Amino acid sequence: MSAVGEVADPSMGMVKATAIIRDDDGIITVSSDNSVRVWLKRSNGQYWPSVCHFLTSAGRKLKIDHESRLVFIGQESGTVQMFELSEDLNVLASKRVFNAHNVPVNDLVLCKKKNWIISGGADGTISISEIGSGVKVSDFSCTIVPKNIDIDADSGVLFCGTSEGSIILVRISSDGVCSEVNKLQGHTSEITSILWEPNTNFLFSCSTDKTIMCWDIGGKKGLFLRLQGHQDIPINLSFKDMSLYSIGSNGGIVRWDMTKQRSPPPEWTESDSCEICKGPFFWNFKQMWEEKTMGKRQHHCRKCGKALCAKCASNQTVMPKLGFEFVPVRVCKECHDSVSDADKTPLAKHAALNRQCLNIEVDHSMRRVATINRNKSISLFNLEL
Repeated sequence: MSAVGEVADPSMGMVKATAIIRDDDGIITVSSDNSVRVWLKRSNGQYWPSVCHFLTSAGRKLKIDHESRLVFIGQESGTVQMFELSEDLNVLASKRVFNAHNVPVNDLVLCKKKNWIISGGADGTISISEIGSGVKVSDFSCTIVPKNIDIDADSGVLFCGTSEGSIILVRISSDGVCSEVNKLQGHTSEITSILWEPNTNFLFSCSTDKTIMCWDIGGKKGLFLRLQGHQDIPINLSFKDMSLYSIGSNGGIVRWDMTKQRSPPPEWTESDSCEICKGPFFWNFKQMWEEKTMGKRQHHCRKCGKALCAKCASNQTVMPKLGFEFVPVRVCKECHDSVSDADKTPLAKHAALNRQCLNIEVDHSMRRVATINRNKSISLFNLEL
């Protein structure tokens, strides 16, 4: 990963979102000081703002349609404002304001097939508006507040990642009527990014629990794969040429080759005592009293799923085919001995950007990564993994 440049302006507030401009070496940013800025790269390698426009409230989310040059900004006030970026990149003209919510916008998704802009509000509402006319198509309240959203335009299903780790599926009819149709449970804590990949019919999600899930939505099989390769929290997902890219909060980036054969990890068994040494777990008061022994903490073998004590699960190994790529996980001795050196061959690649990131933007057309850093700067890299 080679560095392209860095944008740093002490007068700018904390950057909340950024978008890469494809027809020039530049970016757009929105920040906590209510500004939206277009940054272009000078011949000396430094970036300067060709546009600095101030909104009525701070921007939180940013989406750009590169073909039409329309820019959508979700704001703290709950509105979504649409701008058009001129071809010379020196004018950002306001075109329309969508009164989407009365609370801050959590996420935006552009549905070009329907010509809709869809936003999720901090109160759990989903707002759908027609881009050309500005008319609101629908309002819908989810049972849990969505933090991240994406859409399958062909089926009209909206995927909503929540703070509790579940993913709510909302079906949108042709006339905009919304209804919850399913909920996917797999993560144990807040969803940080969600991505629908229409060519494979896979839904990808990542969470503060450091796991990435691949859901086989097209095959209607529910949970498909669990990928674990991050020591930091994955906060961005993108997909290109059968490779899934995940980038974490400390700048760790993993490219998962999705052509490789993987298997879902086993279901964990439930037991009151270790399934190997038969020692009681700490809630098994009856056995603890009868054997006059202290209870043990429960662990699980990641290969067979048995409930084990720490001693019986003291062996560790990587198992890429089960999604455990770089960090060794607990297994029982029998499973540890059954894992060959060939079974440990990585199915993913890892690199480090060495940045404390608040947010990340990836553009595969430009082979470019933009990281929003905790020191208010934006770093740009070539995507070379």
